[in-house]
Amino acid sequence: VHGIQYLQDLSNVKSIKGMAAIMAFARTIKFKVHYKAPGVVAILKVPQDNFIFEPLSEVAAFRLDRLLGFNRVPPTGWVHVPVARLRAGLAHTDAHYRQWVDASTFDYPEIRQRLITDSPDGPVITASVQLWLYGLQPLQDSPWAVPGQEWERWYDAHGRPPALPPEMAGVVPELSDTVVFDFLLSNPDRRANKNNYVVGSCTQCEGQPAHRGPMTMVHIDQGSSFYKRHGPAASPLTPSPNYFCRFRRETLTRLRALHGAPYDESLATRMRTALPEDLLAFMGAERMLHVQQRLGDLITHVRSDCGRMSDAELMPWP
Repeated sequence: VHGIQYLQDLSNVKSIKGMAAIMAFARTIKFKVHYKAPGVVAILKVPQDNFIFEPLSEVAAFRLDRLLGFNRVPPTGWVHVPVARLRAGLAHTDAHYRQWVDASTFDYPEIRQRLITDSPDGPVITASVQLWLYGLQPLQDSPWAVPGQEWERWYDAHGRPPALPPEMAGVVPELSDTVVFDFLLSNPDRRANKNNYVVGSCTQCEGQPAHRGPMTMVHIDQGSSFYKRHGPAASPLTPSPNYFCRFRRETLTRLRALHGAPYDESLATRMRTALPEDLLAFMGAERMLHVQQRLGDLITHVRSDCGRMSDAELMPWP
């Protein structure tokens, strides 16, 4: 909590700079935020025309991650930033890029009408800030690189899981949690071999602070989440029926408890309580109900499609 409070306090910020160089590879507008504390850096995201929920989804995904007990999303806060400060952070970019940012964000009608206009610093926009992690690398560049579509067989209720070399054993429960997380988020933008990252195994991170602890998956870039009622089309959990039926015991136990909780303690209620009021007003509280409905879909799937499995088969990992 204290880390998020630090990230959200703009008096702690030393500089904000637009990440224009990455636009050849990315579609979203990002800023890199350097804080006064040594080594503390964050990525700031703003809403934009085609990704109106981008920063909102990042914050909501962080809150869901913590409610589920995964702890795989870096600390992510919600900030109110003067537009003038962000425009100043674009001074190093070319005029064409600045015009694109203005048209996509600051002057886009749906965003412009939600700017806070009673600040002495001029118009203020809401944004997410997510702690930058050092030593991050794509899953496919790590010892846990996943082979094609074969990975889904590890979870298939109708077959024996393929044998795994010892060094790959750690990725299987991690990917199971990732599939569950993305299904509840309705996040279409992550696959086993896309937008999956790990820390603790980087071989090209010389000069960066070392990750302390074992290799661990990290979930970043959840900005495409929460748009739809149903799970993402490419998720192995979305088809009905489906046979993705192997989960971590702690995960499935937590999901069952949340599904069976009374309304005041339901996942939807906890999400609504955890999120800032202006974020919830922008995104729509009904989207938290959609999370609850996807949780119901998942539990129904476990009961119907995986019902013949023993607990040892259904939950082979702690």
